[in-house]
Amino acid sequence: TPREAAALCSTARLLLDPVVGVPKLMAPGGILRRAIVAHDAALARVVAARDDEIDKALDVPLLYEVDECPFSLDASHANAVRFLEPLLPDGRNLDFRDLGLGLSMHPYRVLPQVEAITGRRVLVDVGANEWLGSPKALIEHYAAADAPFHEVHLFDPRLPDKPFATPLTTVHHHPMAVAVGTRDGRDVLAWLEQNVKVHDYVALKFDVDDDFSEGPTMEWGFLADLLASGTLELVDELFIELHFFSPGIRWLHTAHSMQQAFDVLRQLRSCGLAV
Repeated sequence: TPREAAALCSTARLLLDPVVGVPKLMAPGGILRRAIVAHDAALARVVAARDDEIDKALDVPLLYEVDECPFSLDASHANAVRFLEPLLPDGRNLDFRDLGLGLSMHPYRVLPQVEAITGRRVLVDVGANEWLGSPKALIEHYAAADAPFHEVHLFDPRLPDKPFATPLTTVHHHPMAVAVGTRDGRDVLAWLEQNVKVHDYVALKFDVDDDFSEGPTMEWGFLADLLASGTLELVDELFIELHFFSPGIRWLHTAHSMQQAFDVLRQLRSCGLAV
């Protein structure tokens, strides 16, 4: 199908890059740019149709209630949030559900694909891990939506698998481990307060917990800190992985459940947060 072809093509960028090169792939009419745009158009049709199967999957009773919407949430994107891809209660994405793709690099709709974005655009990727993972995917996704980042900040103490560099934007690597709630140089919220402004467009991604670790998770602590702080007003779009107890995929964080993650994220969506 066209959607499957687009999904596979956007994922195949890992193989295309060394052969064709990023400038040609992402130029107007370039195969990767066209694939990302076509994939988004397919997701937009899925969102518009809202078939019975999706509605049934989303009809899950709310067990974990958020007391109220975060006080510092900028709800200016609330209307656009309605057109993002639906969050699924099993933690999977639409490419996995519909196409059986265990790996899809662009299974989401980003805000610039739904509404016009102005101002300085900044990507902050905490837990960047491999360059060929989220950093490259997010950079290219926004560029294909005609909203390339003016600057990108990658936080990860490990050495990258490939140099952090692309002709699409300026990349800054911060080789450090982050902390939660310390309000010092290790705290991402403190860094945001010092380096971005309310009128900037900030996409924040946070994914730091190891898949096979046990006990409390930093991701849940960070989300709680972000929602309770005034720093949330600086964040326009949030990508976050929330680990929970799921032995089938070797997630052994007993303090949280899949239902809890789904409930929290869908309520934040209802508040107007692009998450």
